Amino acid sequence: MSVVDRVGRRRLALIGLPIMVLGMVWAIVSVYYMTAPTDHFLVEGAAYDRALAGSLIGAIAFFVVGYGISYSHLGWYQSEFLALEIRAIGSAVATTAVWISNLTVSVAFLTQLETLTPAGTYGLYLGFILCGYVFVYFCYPESSGSLPQDHEKRELTSKRAFQSMRSNGYTRMGSASEHPRNFEPRTRRRPSGSTTLNPGTTSMSPRRLRSGAGRWRSGRLGP
Repeated sequence: MSVVDRVGRRRLALIGLPIMVLGMVWAIVSVYYMTAPTDHFLVEGAAYDRALAGSLIGAIAFFVVGYGISYSHLGWYQSEFLALEIRAIGSAVATTAVWISNLTVSVAFLTQLETLTPAGTYGLYLGFILCGYVFVYFCYPESSGSLPQDHEKRELTSKRAFQSMRSNGYTRMGSASEHPRNFEPRTRRRPSGSTTLNPGTTSMSPRRLRSGAGRWRSGRLGP
């Protein structure tokens, strides 16, 4: 846990996932040529090349190194991204998702070897790993050196900024998504001979403004 907090979850994922990708590609190449004599399927009792079998074992070990750096523990450390009100149920959902994923792989792996061939099975999981890498690179925030409250403040600040823009007269343009850059302020007609101090304030005539400024200088500012 200390290593995770010191290095950062996103950085560990960006280090471990490429290792997993290389290990999986290595395994695909090794098992493809190893099972070529048996039409690319694993056949019980068949004699496979020892060098290719050793290469496959090395690829799996290399893959496990990347998995140990990233996915093996990052799925369990997610509570700091959740608000206090939903942290318990959110952690429960995340833990359940991890166990369901492990169960799915354990149950389906042997069937996939018999139907997709070993190389095809490893290729399927390679696709999942690549999707995870894209998600981490573009969507997964870095949490190193931050407190759980920092993530809540970031979300609250974004929500308040959005609500402030709506309350200050910003409207949506067409069917665009509700992103701040897709909003524009409503145009307000100003009466002739008046000056607007700030958006949302009442208009005051130039004469009244000069009168108020004179009373402020003389110390007689009042109703």
